[in-house]
Amino acid sequence: MHTHYSLMANALQTYYWTRGWWRYHRPYPAGWPHVVSAIPFFHSYGLTVALHEPLLAGATLILVPKPKVEEIMRVIQRYRATHLPATPRMIREIVNHPRVGDYDLGSLILSVTGGAPLEWETAERFMKLTGAKLHHGYGLTEAGPVTHCTPVDREPKPGSVGFPLPDTEFRIVDLETGRYDVPSGKPGELLVRGPQVMRGYWRRPEETERALRDGWLHTGDVAILDEGGWLRILGRRGERIVAEGHALWPEEVEALLRSHPGVEEAAVVGVADPMRCAMDVQALIVPRAGYGGRELVSSLLSLCREHLEPYKVPSRILIVKELPKTPLGKIDRRSVRRLLEASSGFEGGEGEGPYGEENR
Repeated sequence: MHTHYSLMANALQTYYWTRGWWRYHRPYPAGWPHVVSAIPFFHSYGLTVALHEPLLAGATLILVPKPKVEEIMRVIQRYRATHLPATPRMIREIVNHPRVGDYDLGSLILSVTGGAPLEWETAERFMKLTGAKLHHGYGLTEAGPVTHCTPVDREPKPGSVGFPLPDTEFRIVDLETGRYDVPSGKPGELLVRGPQVMRGYWRRPEETERALRDGWLHTGDVAILDEGGWLRILGRRGERIVAEGHALWPEEVEALLRSHPGVEEAAVVGVADPMRCAMDVQALIVPRAGYGGRELVSSLLSLCREHLEPYKVPSRILIVKELPKTPLGKIDRRSVRRLLEASSGFEGGEGEGPYGEENR
C-alpha cells in the first residue's frame, strides 16, 4: 500500500537527484526536455521515473504504448528525445539491433536503467552509440520504487547502483539474524528507510510485519558496500546458490555469459543433484543470430572456467529460443529451474531447444 505522499516523495527525490540534467543542460535539441516513456505506468518504476519525475521537470512526454525496440528508436529520432528511462533488456535490444545504425540517437542526453542488472560492456556500447550518459538505479515496488542511483554528475561505476537518494537511509545487516550491521566489503541484506517506503501489504498483516521491522524495510536483496561508499547489489536472498559449500549469486554468472558475443540472454539457477546430495549451477541461454550448438556451449564453459572460481562454473548450459519471464519482463527463475530439471540437455540441435553440454 502506497500513499499519495510516498509516491510524490519518490518523484521529488528522483527529480532532485537528476535536477542538473533537467534544469541546466542547455540547449536541448527540441528546445526543452523530451522523454520517451516506454515503460508501463502500472509498473512502479515506469510510474515514477517515466511519468511523475518528467512531469515535475516540465518535460514533454512521448508515450510509446507498444515499446518495440525499433519503435523506440524511431521515436527518439523523430522527436529529438533527450531522456530515456529504460530497462536493461531495452538497452541490450537497442545496441544489438541489426538496423540501429539507420537511426539518429544522438539527441539523447541521459538514460537511467533499473529493475535488473546490466553488464558494463553493454552500457559502454550504448553510451558510445548515443553519446548519452547511462546511469543505474536500484529500488523495489515497496519503496516507491527508487532508493539508490549513481550520481549523474559523476562517471558511473561498473556494477554499482550508487548512493541513496535524499532523505533515504540504508543499512546492510548480517544474513543470519538480520540484526547486526556488517562492515564494508561484506555481503548482507539491504534495509532501507525513507518517506517513499510503503505503508504495508494490502490485507496481508503477517507479510507486512516481516517486511517492515523497527521502521526499516527488509528488501530481501543481498548487497555489498565498497570502500568509497558505492552500493552493489548481488542478488535476492532466495536466489542464492550454495554450491560445494560456497554461496554465490546468479547475477555474476549471468553477466559473464551475456558478455559473450553469441549470447542474447542468460538465466542461472541452482538445481538439486540427488545423486551427489548437492546443488548444481546450471544455465539457460538464448543465442544471438548466427550462434548456437555445441560450439557455443563449449566456448561459454571455457569463458566461465577462465573468469570464475570452479564452484561458480555451470555444470550444464542449455540453449533455448526464449527465457521464461514474469509479466514484468524479469526472469522467472522457478520456471527456469523446472525446465532444467525436466530436460536432459542432449536432445535437439542448433536452432532446436533445448540443447546443451555438461561440464564434468
